[in-house]
Amino acid sequence: MPTARETMLGEAAHLRREGRTAEAAAAYARLLAAFPDLPDSWYNLALLQRQLGRFEAALASYQQALDRGVREPEEVHLNRGVIYADHLLRPDEAERELARALALNPDYVPALLNLANLREDRGDRDGARLRYEEVLGRDPTRWEALARLANLTPAPDDALITRLREALARRDVNAADQASLGFALGRALDAAGDYDSAFAAYGAAHA
Repeated sequence: MPTARETMLGEAAHLRREGRTAEAAAAYARLLAAFPDLPDSWYNLALLQRQLGRFEAALASYQQALDRGVREPEEVHLNRGVIYADHLLRPDEAERELARALALNPDYVPALLNLANLREDRGDRDGARLRYEEVLGRDPTRWEALARLANLTPAPDDALITRLREALARRDVNAADQASLGFALGRALDAAGDYDSAFAAYGAAHA
């Protein structure tokens, strides 16, 4: 016979799988009021609260997950950073969370990429370029980073243009990344004075 905790956990998980977000969040809240030492459940509650637009509550639940020893805490810090950056518009707190994620795992590419985006949003173009290069040094197939790096480079050289062309020639690049890379290639070729090729790149990106 399942225990009370198992029953409540099963109910909450079932509601989450069914997409019944508000009911699932309430079920996790009831579970955690009775059995608070469940870091994964705090994490799931935070995800649901974020979906519901309850951002301060999500931050608190993520903190509970961290305090109770959640696995892969760098991901929790990343998620907190995204809430601060995208929803609460508090970039200083966002940067601190991303720095904490990278202190735990210096090779954590999602945090590096988000930190690069944040630096770009804050007008730190040089800092953003360095971070995008760092991302690509760890994962050369992060096409968003390559496209953004090209866009931030005032006079892209032949090597960067070649990287863009090689990425676009791959068969495993999805349509959204192809568009981003194509527009970046168009801008790079335009800056290099190769206007006919730039026009062709823009056309392909639009397509």
